[in-house]
Amino acid sequence: MLIRKKLFLAIYIGLSLLVGIFIGWFFRGRWWWGEHRPPEIIRIREASNYRFINPLLAVDTKDKNQFKELGPLHSEIGDYIKEKVEGGEARNISFYFRDLENGHWTGVGEDEKFSPASMLKVATLITYLKLAETDPLLLSHKLYYSGQEDRNLLSHFRPSSSLTAGFYTVEDLLTKMIVDSGNNSDYLLKQNIKVEDLLKVYTHLQLPLPKGDEDDFMSAKAYSIIFRVLYNSTYLSREMSEKALTLLSKTTFKKGLSSGIGSGISIADKFGERTIITPDGKIVFRELHDCGIVYNPSPYFLCVMTKGDSFDKLADIIAHISGVVFKFASK
Repeated sequence: MLIRKKLFLAIYIGLSLLVGIFIGWFFRGRWWWGEHRPPEIIRIREASNYRFINPLLAVDTKDKNQFKELGPLHSEIGDYIKEKVEGGEARNISFYFRDLENGHWTGVGEDEKFSPASMLKVATLITYLKLAETDPLLLSHKLYYSGQEDRNLLSHFRPSSSLTAGFYTVEDLLTKMIVDSGNNSDYLLKQNIKVEDLLKVYTHLQLPLPKGDEDDFMSAKAYSIIFRVLYNSTYLSREMSEKALTLLSKTTFKKGLSSGIGSGISIADKFGERTIITPDGKIVFRELHDCGIVYNPSPYFLCVMTKGDSFDKLADIIAHISGVVFKFASK
């Protein structure tokens, strides 16, 4: 009888251990068990034809739920976006935040696609700076602007000053294109560059290729790679990356991210606007975006893309989200 009890106890303990091991293995890393899965690492490599090297541009984690400390920010922004969309102040809002020191990120609709519009001027800037690494005289090369057509006329947020007829260095045109978001500078620069050189930047950074002015093709999360490779200097040289972000820190658009933060904090950002109208002049919808790096002093990347009927309302939404993020990050 005693032997039978000991045998039963041994079997019971053995089965309990096996069940415990199975439960621990089965539930390990499942978020609904209170723990996160091990982060799935995504390595963004430059799409190149090098034989012996494989340049690493950035490292990402696929699951935003990995970062519990950003949960309150995600909830607050998510509730605000829902309120604004349901209230009719916007049709769609996308939000993406990334801590540039530790790579932790969160977002709401971060994969939804919009038209980047003028934000793609940063790709043109990167293209010229990349070429200038092997051709130092390129930035001092002069281009002639005829002044016959003003491509800023259809913009809602126009540059404070437009180009006049005359010669300009490439560096001057890059400055006007980024700082004032000048469409005339952008057009002239693109007319004097090979299309394949520009598209090479999109290909190398694994960005979706532009499809036309009226297409929504890029998300806030995808656009972040442009600023991340500049901040980390993983595509351009350190000197050229610094030059690019210096220009972006001087942008004159103050109704987006910077409006929610105030003075005294450096921001390197680029905005974009788009208006779709019918042939008889009726507005179908507008898009307004602002994305960039806020030096807090702990730097973070923030991108807010919006679609709606009023530029003023969309600008207020971007400013509000920027303010919420800034307060959160400042803690």
